[in-house]
Amino acid sequence: MNTPVNLKKLDSVKKCMDHLDILGVDAKTKQIVYMYMECLYQEVKSNECNEFLTTDIQEKTSKREAHQ
Repeated sequence: MNTPVNLKKLDSVKKCMDHLDILGVDAKTKQIVYMYMECLYQEVKSNECNEFLTTDIQEKTSKREAHQ
């Protein structure tokens, strides 16, 4: 079971939230952005995203090599 992540400790998340404050984004939008960032973090942590990126890079490399 994945435990909740304290994203507020991550520098990139803090910077993003600070920028949303500067832009005057409402609280509901900030909450949505934060939720997506948490989901993304969990995906990367569980390697689902890494596996997708590896497959995607391999496919693009194969296509590029085929055209050469």
